[in-house]
Formats: sequence, C-alpha cells, structure tokens
Amino acid sequence: MTTFEHIELIVCQGEGLLPALLKQTKNRRNTELVFARQCIFYLMREFTKKPLSSIGRHFNKDHATVIHSVRTIHNYIDTDRDVKAKIQLYEEKVKLALSFDYATATNDIEIIRKHIDYCLKNKIKIPEEVISEYNRLIIIV
Repeated sequence: MTTFEHIELIVCQGEGLLPALLKQTKNRRNTELVFARQCIFYLMREFTKKPLSSIGRHFNKDHATVIHSVRTIHNYIDTDRDVKAKIQLYEEKVKLALSFDYATATNDIEIIRKHIDYCLKNKIKIPEEVISEYNRLIIIV
C-alpha cells in the first residue's frame, strides 16, 4: 500500500466516508468531502516529498487547491482544538501504518510488536495483516 493509499484510507475511516466518494464530481463541494480532501492534502504534504501538482492530481485538483487546503488545515489546527486532535490522531495512524510497512519489508519484529501494543493501548482492532505478519516473523526468529 502506498503512503497516499494509507492516508486516504485513514482519513476516510476517521470521517466515515468511502474513498470513492472523494473522487466523484457530483457533490464535490459537500462539506464533509471537502474537509476529508483537505486533510488528505495536508497529510500528503507532511508525509511525502511529492510536488503539489502530483498530490492534487489524485483528485483531479491543481496545485493551488492543495496549497489552499494545506493552509486551511493549518488555520484549523491553530484555532480549533477538535480539528487539531483529529489531525494529530491521523498523523499517528499514518506513522504507524508506514512503520508497519517498513517492519514488513525489513522483517523487524520489534516494530510490529510496537504496532500491536499501540493498538491494544488505544483499543484499536489489530488488523489481520499485522497478526499474520507477526506470526510469520515469530517462526523466522
């Protein structure tokens, strides 16, 4: 799974949206959809080195829309505690997803253990792929 796919999935789950809804042209200015896209653009900017035009292309948007979205989320973070908490949660989940990908690629069982501990501590359902990867690595080690 790519960084973009992780971010899109995390934000859509957090906002209770289907990823396909974000790309449709009908209802594209719906407040919930706009906010979710803005969060995705913000997180993509934070977690990747992709150019703004490349980030926007995922939703058929231009670089100016990405710039506006990133600035909007920055403003929300500065002025709205709920949005700040939500973005921080999304950032934690993205970091966790990316660390799991790294752990899988390098067979690092400690990172997977941290992933499981985080899920247990925060009462998050442990994804099946994490459990199966952990079991696979236990056999190797």
